[in-house]
Amino acid sequence: MRRHTPLLKAKRAIEAVLARGRNHIHVPMVEDHAALRADLAAAGLIARVADLPGKSIDAKPIDVKQLRERLAETQEQFAARFRISLDVLRNWEQHRNTPDPIARNVLEMIDRDPAMAEEALWGRA
Repeated sequence: MRRHTPLLKAKRAIEAVLARGRNHIHVPMVEDHAALRADLAAAGLIARVADLPGKSIDAKPIDVKQLRERLAETQEQFAARFRISLDVLRNWEQHRNTPDPIARNVLEMIDRDPAMAEEALWGRA
């Protein structure tokens, strides 16, 4: 309750952990990530914290150009490979626009594992 999570939502999160062994939950108010992890550890759970884009002062913007260059691809190649509009990609790289939360998630997937992201977008060859 002190983290502003309704009891029904907390109950369902616990049920999901018991049924599947894991769960994802949005906790609206986290005063201290270490304290939250300690509370969950005391209950036998492991927590991974992921801030929502734009919601955290610690959130680092994704440098799309650096990501593309690390993969050694042209704008055209990167856009085609990951099904991104070339104009959108150029706007991100020139900082005229920033990726919305869903696009940011996809870019984070590309950053972590480009081959997996490509397979998720296109299917297996």
